[in-house]
Amino acid sequence: MKSNVLIHSQYGKPGDVVHTTTYELSKLEPKQVQIDMAYSPINPADINMLEGKYVIQPELPCVLGNEGVGIVTEVGDEVEGISKGDHVILPFRHTENWIGLWAETVLSPASEVIVIPKEIPLKQAAMLTINPVTALQLLTLFCDLEEGDTIVQNAANSGVGRWVIALAKSRGINTINLVRNMDLKDDLIELGATHVLEDHLGVSTKIKKLSDTISLGLNAVGGQSATEILKSLSEQTTCVTYGAMSKEPIQVNNGQLIYKNIWLTGFNRSKWTQEMPKEAVIDAYNTIIDFFVSSPFEIPIDTIYPMAKAEKAIIHASVGDRSGKILFEL
Repeated sequence: MKSNVLIHSQYGKPGDVVHTTTYELSKLEPKQVQIDMAYSPINPADINMLEGKYVIQPELPCVLGNEGVGIVTEVGDEVEGISKGDHVILPFRHTENWIGLWAETVLSPASEVIVIPKEIPLKQAAMLTINPVTALQLLTLFCDLEEGDTIVQNAANSGVGRWVIALAKSRGINTINLVRNMDLKDDLIELGATHVLEDHLGVSTKIKKLSDTISLGLNAVGGQSATEILKSLSEQTTCVTYGAMSKEPIQVNNGQLIYKNIWLTGFNRSKWTQEMPKEAVIDAYNTIIDFFVSSPFEIPIDTIYPMAKAEKAIIHASVGDRSGKILFEL
C-alpha cells in the first residue's frame, strides 16, 4: 500500500526542505494498527526540526509531523482495545521509534496510540497531543497551586496559553495573561482569563497592582517579556520557560535571584514523555481528554492546507501574525 507523505531530507530554511513523495507502507504486523491521518498542525517543534535544532532529530530522510489525529482502518491480529473506525492520537514521538504524521496513512504499534472519543471534532483533536498536556504539567509539576492563587503568563493567546486559562479557571486559579494584541481580550476573558494585559515594557508594575502574590510565572517568549514576568513574581516562586518565541535570551536581575530567591526552570513535553512512565503519560492525556469532553472549547485555526501546498503552509506557520493554528488536511 502506498501513502503520500511530506519528506524532510536536509536541514535548512523550513519552507525549502520539505517535499511531497509517495511512500510504500510495510505489511501490517500483528501488534500494529493502520491509521488514515485526518489533520496535523504545524508546531514550533516541527519548524525547529526542519532547521535541525530540536531535542528530537530523526535520521534523515524522514517524514515529519509531531502531532495529529487519525482514524484506524486496519488492526493487527494481536491488538486488543482498538477497533476499526476509532479516532486516535499518537503522543509518543521519540527519535528511536519515530513515526512522522504528515502522511496520508501511517502504521504504528498499538501501544503508541491513545483512543479518543469521537465526539471531539477532528480538527480540535489534531491539536490535543502537545499543548494541552504541556499546560497541565506547567500547572502541576512546579508548585502546589491552590484555589485563589494567581499566576502570570505571556503568549496567552497561544494554544498552551488558552489551555492554561481553561484548566486554571476550572481549579479556581486566577490568571494574569499577557498578549501583544488587545483585540483578543474579550475572547480570553470569555474562556476564563481573570485579567488580560498588553505585553509591553513596564507591564510588571500593572501586574503587581492586580495581585499581592504571584505564585507562578509561565514564559513562552523570552527577552523583555520574560523580564517583566520575573519582575512581577513574589519571593520564592518559580518561572517556567517552555518556549522562545522572541528568540531572545532571558535577562535576570541578580537581585531577583539573591533577594527574592526566584527559581528558573524549563519544560519540554517531548522530554517529559520520554522520561516519565508510560502509565503516567497516559493518565495525563486521559485527564485532558476528560476535561475537553466535559468543558469543550475551540483553539483557533487560521488556515488548513493540503500537503501539496506544504511550502506555503510552513512559511505561514513560521510567522507570528496569525489568527490561529496552521493545519494540514491529510
